[in-house]
Amino acid sequence: MALKEQGYAGRGEITVISDGAECLKRLAGMLPQPVIHILDWFHISMKIQLLAQMVLTAPEGHRCFEQDIDRIKWRIWNGQPKRALAVISSVRKQLSSEIEHCVWAMRGDRLLEKLQTYISRNRSSIVNYAERYRAGQRIATSPAEASVNTLVAKRFVKIERSHARSAIGLP
Repeated sequence: MALKEQGYAGRGEITVISDGAECLKRLAGMLPQPVIHILDWFHISMKIQLLAQMVLTAPEGHRCFEQDIDRIKWRIWNGQPKRALAVISSVRKQLSSEIEHCVWAMRGDRLLEKLQTYISRNRSSIVNYAERYRAGQRIATSPAEASVNTLVAKRFVKIERSHARSAIGLP
């Protein structure tokens, strides 16, 4: 119904871009075909960004950590989740010997484990983002999320103003 209201005539490709939430994956399965479900690049990049920030504090023995993170990101960007998972496993194996005595390695392993789980659960929704980007196709929901955030922020400002006026006795 909502698709028809937006002008969908029952023909053509539908793309669902999500953060990987199971309910949105199921929704994609209930829509008219053909449907492509894509894992939102923004959400992937936020998880990778945490690892990239760790690079700035890498101890002496982990200077190649930056290259490892770049390799993971490149593989995901180019639609190679299996290869990205292999790199993540390899890096986690390298860190495993230092986890017990190095807080940095423990934190890095924890972040890599979260990324590994996220990529594993959503590997079928990872596409070649580079190819889509070059073709001018959407790879993220950031424009929609920005709109929602703006609306929510405006609503909170109204609520805060209302509370402030009430607090000082103004209508």
